[in-house]
Order: sequence, then structure tokens, then C-alpha cells
Amino acid sequence: MRLAGFRLPVDRLSFSSLAQFMICPEQFRLERIAGMRSRRGLSGFVGAVHHGAVATLLQAKMEADEPPIEYAFTKAWQEAVEEEEPEWTDPPEAVAKSGQLMLGSFVATAWGDMNPIAVEEWVEDTLPGVPVPLVGRIDCWEQRLTREFKTAGQKHSEPKAKWRMQARIYQLFTDLPTEWTVTTRQVTPVTWTADREPGLFLPVGNKDATARTVVQAVEQMNDMYARYGPNESWPLNGLMHQYWCRYCVAGPLNPSPICPAWKESDEQSAAA
Repeated sequence: MRLAGFRLPVDRLSFSSLAQFMICPEQFRLERIAGMRSRRGLSGFVGAVHHGAVATLLQAKMEADEPPIEYAFTKAWQEAVEEEEPEWTDPPEAVAKSGQLMLGSFVATAWGDMNPIAVEEWVEDTLPGVPVPLVGRIDCWEQRLTREFKTAGQKHSEPKAKWRMQARIYQLFTDLPTEWTVTTRQVTPVTWTADREPGLFLPVGNKDATARTVVQAVEQMNDMYARYGPNESWPLNGLMHQYWCRYCVAGPLNPSPICPAWKESDEQSAAA
């Protein structure tokens, strides 16, 4: 039986939050409703710096004024540290050197093919069947496609499931294909593009199917909130994913995990 009325306590839904819910409703509840946040890990910090530096370079390219890589990297590093300093599991100097090499790899491999008309473009629109606006930010908007920039520990020849779902939601509003550029955090960074790995290009899919998927996800969110509320755990679908739990504030890397899938039972706690 359908639970009536929109009860979810949100005034908008981001594209990334929708993809997160589809992978693990409990992680969505913890982060988006309960407001739990873990401290930024080093890989997330490196990704934020790379993303910020690329945005600075692309903005300069739009203005026909290309600043040096060092300037873009330093600006992005300072902004990322001010936003949230990570847990330094490696020395900051080594992290900075690696990040500079990553940015150099990106420029050497992918820079020449990009013709941005908008950078970090905010998108906010409505979708029939969804009671609140959908929002997101597109890394790079060109006449013929949109681009997303990612960092990863190793080569990716195709997008992760979450990336793909986000892109399909973007396509509802842009009607453009999506291309990913993935720069690795290896000792010698490598930048992978769709020219080298065709799987990193996503044509515009069946927009009716995407829209229905989004509407159904929002209906499920609403049903779960009505059924379980904000404090009781939601389905633990992240357990079925090969690595998703490792990135969860409540998951196995938390010294005292609170997710029911990972915390000790009362009997285990008593035995310890």
C-alpha cells in the first residue's frame, strides 16, 4: 500500500544524494537526514584539490588567460585546507607533490580537447512526480557534451555506478552526453579519457526510464521515512556493494561503527 503525503524533511535533493540512496538507504539516512559527517579522508582531500585546480584552469581558459599550473594548484590546496583539513596519513609535502603531478598529467593529456562554455555550473530544476527541486553542479559544460573530472587510486575504463546514475540525471536537464576524465593517484599519475577508454563516454540514455527511476527512488525514500522515521535504521543495501561501506561514516573503518551491519551485538560487547 502506498504511504500518502511527502514526509521527507528536505527542501531539495541533489543528484549525488539520489545516487547515494540507490546504493545504500541507511547511508543516505545517516548523512542526509541525521546529519552525520566523517572527517575528510586523504583521498577525498586530494580529489577536492584536483577538482578545484581544474576548475580554475578551465575558468581561465574561458577567459583566454591561462595561469600556470602552480597557481591553480596552490589556490585549490589553500581553499581545500580552509574548508576541512584531512587526516594526514601521509606527509603534506608528499601529498602536494603527488597532487601537482596529477594536475600535470591532466593538462598534458586532456587539456587541449576542452572548450568550456560554463564551469561548475549549478543546475536546479523540477521533475514531475518529485515534490522538491533536483540540484547539482556540472564540472564542465561544452556545446556538445558535459564533462566530469574524477580522481581514483587506479585506472577506470568505465564510470562507477554512482557516477553513471548522476550523469543520467544530469542528462534529464542538459540533453547532452557525458564524458569522464579520470586521473589516478599513482606514483606516476595517468589521466584516462574517452579517447583512450571509450567506456568513459555515456550517450544520452532513455530519459523516460531515468525519470521513472528517480521518481521511484524518491517514492522509496518517502516510504522509508514514513515507515522507519529519522532514527531507526533503513535498509543496509551497502553491504551488497563491493566497497561502498568503506566510505561510510558509520561503517567498518569507524573505530566504533554504529551501522547495524558493522557494530558489535550486545553479546559481542559483553564478551569483549
